[in-house]
Amino acid sequence: MAHKRGSLETQITIRFSKDLLERLEGYTDRFNKERPGLGVTRADIVRMLVHERLDQIDLEDKKT
Repeated sequence: MAHKRGSLETQITIRFSKDLLERLEGYTDRFNKERPGLGVTRADIVRMLVHERLDQIDLEDKKT
């Protein structure tokens, strides 16, 4: 899931509360332990979670 440098079009900056950052780091650690060798980063996880949630929203919109 790791991206090659320069392959992304836009970089953004996000501020997280300490609690949310700890949850994100915990999820990243669990994800990597469950899938050894992938070397998924915190940024990869954020992208994945945003994609998943937006996909859910798109599906909900199509149902209505």
